[in-house]
Amino acid sequence: MRTLDVGTGTGVLAIAAARSLRGAVLASDIDPMSVRLARQNARLNRAAGLTVILARGLGDRRFRDGAPYGLVSANILLGPLKGLAKPIGAMAAPGAFVVLSGLLPAQANAALAAYRAHGLVLVRRISLDGWATLVLRRPAQPISVRRTGEGDDRQHELKPLVAVQRVRRPPGKGQPASRKRALRVSGNTKREA
Repeated sequence: MRTLDVGTGTGVLAIAAARSLRGAVLASDIDPMSVRLARQNARLNRAAGLTVILARGLGDRRFRDGAPYGLVSANILLGPLKGLAKPIGAMAAPGAFVVLSGLLPAQANAALAAYRAHGLVLVRRISLDGWATLVLRRPAQPISVRRTGEGDDRQHELKPLVAVQRVRRPPGKGQPASRKRALRVSGNTKREA
């Protein structure tokens, strides 16, 4: 699975994706210092398959060359996040997950509306410590219905409904101890589950 991380900052999400999913990861940021730091952190954490680039928006050819993506994460401000809804929606593979974070709870509905307009559906809304995260998904197939009656045989697209079943596991259960390892980020150590 190919992963895209927009607004990578220190690169922690991109590093976690590269190490756990073992696929190609393209991470970007608009800040040159963040790009240098993310590259340094990727080397420290031996994140093979991770490429970090300096780019504003998603117009760079390297984004299109890596598409479609099975996982997209974006931890940026609401304004730019809304502006990226169309290109992110276009680059997400059928069945892909898109995770939008860095939102204030009052901003979540505005972000959700922008991404729904481009075919993504809400899977889960997470509120934690005054921040909101939206987990969206591009449906694997568009849902359409053929209307019958009165000679109308045109295709009509319906918005898909998604049912999510949450499974809770006690902490540390169901995961081998060898899967727990530390990520080194700028001198701080964070636990990866």
